[in-house]
Amino acid sequence: MPAFPTVKGDDATPRVSLDYDDQQVFLDNVPVAHRDVLEFGFETGLRPGELCALKIFDFDLRVEKGVIQRTLSCGTVRETTKAKNKRPIPLSDRAIELIRTHSEGRFGADYLFINPVQAEGIAPSI
Repeated sequence: MPAFPTVKGDDATPRVSLDYDDQQVFLDNVPVAHRDVLEFGFETGLRPGELCALKIFDFDLRVEKGVIQRTLSCGTVRETTKAKNKRPIPLSDRAIELIRTHSEGRFGADYLFINPVQAEGIAPSI
């Protein structure tokens, strides 16, 4: 078996978040049916896998907080986050508005965001 090479230093590229105006330009170019989950991500800073695994009962709008406790990883929902812990997140007014919109008339165990293509029963072509 060959020797594993020694890795020195950190070769990761530093990331810079989009400012508010750039976020708005980006959102304006996303189809309306897919905007809310992305905007919620902008508002909360959640990882994509965490956004996909949010359930309605993860939020308590009376205290304007939520808890991140699961993630979607390699197509499987895992009842833990990447950091292996549950963490509370504060919610902005816009995030609360999005939660209310997407949870209205639904059960607490339902996922907060549902792919509109799957919700319509349309299978995407590959």
